[in-house]
Amino acid sequence: MSEETLQIEVRVEGYVPNAMQEDYKDGFASFDATRVDILAPIEFRGRQLMIFHDTPPSPGTPWRRPGARLRARIERASLTGTDTLFAGALSAVQEVPPESR
Repeated sequence: MSEETLQIEVRVEGYVPNAMQEDYKDGFASFDATRVDILAPIEFRGRQLMIFHDTPPSPGTPWRRPGARLRARIERASLTGTDTLFAGALSAVQEVPPESR
């Protein structure tokens, strides 16, 4: 049985370089993050998420631009419990053009 997939729309609130660091015996890994507010679906509206990136998004991308709106697909189960996710939990990510808001 497959998980229920939702389309969410979020607004970027901020970008945090080096938001998380993992230490290993032979070094460390650092992850940038994007803070977002969920705008849709209505049942999740107002919820905030911290989305960590395996590789830093390029400068100028919507992930780094406060006020940018994004639509993406996500499994409903990913929105239960924690408010932190890795960007890999999202698929079909697209910027919402201003005229579509």
